[in-house]
Amino acid sequence: AIIYEVGWENKFDAMIVATCSQNEQYARLLARGLSHDGIRMRLENQLPSKEKEKRAHYIIDTSCTMEELYRRVFELYKVLQYRKNPHA
Repeated sequence: AIIYEVGWENKFDAMIVATCSQNEQYARLLARGLSHDGIRMRLENQLPSKEKEKRAHYIIDTSCTMEELYRRVFELYKVLQYRKNPHA
């Protein structure tokens, strides 16, 4: 999450952003035991998800079941493998 904040995105061949709705982020952070104020401060101090998505080469929406998320990650893995070796 901090790669963009520290300006390291150019050190990588491609950027992958895992994202979900702000409501989902909030619910997940609440489930981890963060306070409402802690969540608000954390989200305010991060680059907004929409901005990260604009800068990303690939986006994975994590607002899904774990089974669906595994499928999405594996599909991206196949794309990246092909990108690395298109003649394989």
